[in-house]
Amino acid sequence: MITGKREGHVPLARYMGVQQMPAEVLRWRGGPGSGKTTQLIGYLADELERGIRFEGIHVMTFSRSQAADLRERIGSILPDLTPADIKNQVRTIDSSAFRACRLSNLIGPGPQHIMTPGSSRWDIEYEKFMVENNIPYDAQTWQTDQDDEGNLRELQIGNQLLILSGHLSSTMKSVNDWMEIAHRIGLKIDIRFFDVPGILAKWSTFKREREYYEHPDYVRLALDERVPPPGEILFIDEFQDVSPLQNALIRHWIDHSDTERVYLAGDEDQSIYAFRGCDPRLFLDIPAKDLGSTGDGDRPVSYRCPQKIMVAAERILAKPSNASPAPTRDGGVSHAVSHSADDLVSLIETGASVATKNGYPHLFILSRFRYNANVISKTLSKLGIPCSGIKEGRVRFWTDVSIFNPSSKKQKKKTRISVNLFTLKRAIQKYLSPSDTRIPIDEAETLVICLTEVKGGSHDQAISDLRARSRSTGFVRHRDEEGMVLADDLHVLTGGRRDDILSRLSISAWQQEQIRLCLVREGKRGFEIPPELIRIDTIHAGKGLEAEIVILHSGYLKSRLEGLSSPVQLAEERRVYFVGATRASHHLVFLEYGKTPAFPHIRGAWSA
Repeated sequence: MITGKREGHVPLARYMGVQQMPAEVLRWRGGPGSGKTTQLIGYLADELERGIRFEGIHVMTFSRSQAADLRERIGSILPDLTPADIKNQVRTIDSSAFRACRLSNLIGPGPQHIMTPGSSRWDIEYEKFMVENNIPYDAQTWQTDQDDEGNLRELQIGNQLLILSGHLSSTMKSVNDWMEIAHRIGLKIDIRFFDVPGILAKWSTFKREREYYEHPDYVRLALDERVPPPGEILFIDEFQDVSPLQNALIRHWIDHSDTERVYLAGDEDQSIYAFRGCDPRLFLDIPAKDLGSTGDGDRPVSYRCPQKIMVAAERILAKPSNASPAPTRDGGVSHAVSHSADDLVSLIETGASVATKNGYPHLFILSRFRYNANVISKTLSKLGIPCSGIKEGRVRFWTDVSIFNPSSKKQKKKTRISVNLFTLKRAIQKYLSPSDTRIPIDEAETLVICLTEVKGGSHDQAISDLRARSRSTGFVRHRDEEGMVLADDLHVLTGGRRDDILSRLSISAWQQEQIRLCLVREGKRGFEIPPELIRIDTIHAGKGLEAEIVILHSGYLKSRLEGLSSPVQLAEERRVYFVGATRASHHLVFLEYGKTPAFPHIRGAWSA
């Protein structure tokens, strides 16, 4: 049974009859928030209604997160299928290539063949090669979530060489083109000390002799061995993000005699991975019947971006986008210049107030480069504004911190334990409140663990007593609130001393000051800002997401301004900032802050 087809979906039958050889190719173009994925799923439902078996359909996309989203959405309209059934047919492009190689007996069973950067199993192999060739390498800084070429030159030479190898493979470039690629993606490799072509050749031999494969390797294997397509009906979402190598494999599958129909969805204006070799022309050059935004004035509606936001975004792009504005609201666009850290904090607190009053779950602060995102997150955290990143682990100022486990202080070998800094902040806030203030047991335990000493000397005993108070009817002051203790219970453990509580915590001085300033600011503004409300990251990290309020940092890098003289590079940067602006669904704020220059072509986008 198929359920949940979106209203406004255009049935497949309307477009039948445009025959390519050998497969029919339909390309759906749509701008931000226009429902590209929804349209693809609608066409998938059409195919099933026409009698195509789900096993004969294969859906692909660029990233694992996008694949997971597709599986969930397809599962909602096909409730009779198991998650395993859906996972087999909905994969990333790389995963589809790998499975095709497996089914063609080109790669043996088991996970032992696939090199995964960042895993302890493969770090040993990477390091073995680097040691054998006397190349500096740091497994701890290997970037598995690379979305910003701005800081690659800071990596060790071995890490840069591995990135270079992957880019050469993904772009189908020769080893002789390494200097061009290295310059394009911002690597810094001194040819006086390293024979780059020789090292890259040795790396290929190292993998081949052991039958190891990195992701581009098995995509290339599938292409070279001309493996058959994974289904008769193919769907590829976010096509604008594919690499030249992935594009070549998909083109092979389109031309294969087993393929009946192919559906592509994407938006050339959101192609922002040039440093990975992506090019919007790869999406546009495939012979296909254009649907959605057809280029003749017919554009799908963006269900995200209202009029004012879309106008500002199109000024950055310097051309009309592939979506018309949401008709139900105007939206708001403004410009803010923060001359100081205090100005920045004031702006963010205002935005957080609007978000809190309206029930918005997130406020995004997006920057072109991670350097500027780091400066903003560090500044806000230092002044007591909790924040987090979009990608996990990017912003750690208000997440888990490592302290010595007080339970091990009498042992020969002390151990460490992680505590959440924001949970600790909440515990201290309640601790400093009246004695009858109720404190959740997890917050109370966090405070006790972080105390340098407690009354009676034993942290374990203190926590045990608190747990007993939260469970036992003899100690619980409010029977309907099991799992709570009173602030008075903690006051007893600290000898009634409250004024110096921060200085008695086993966290760093700057973390103590960060919590103190957070409490002061909370007291003045009258509401709490949880870290997950303010999310700071790069524009690339925010791609595919949206927030009601987006603060788009206009900062650029001085070292890259000269590159904007290239029409290709300028077009790419316009697309990046366009993507940043179109994450906003209600309010878009252009922010000037910091010492880096602004992207020149963003100026005036906020004008009425």
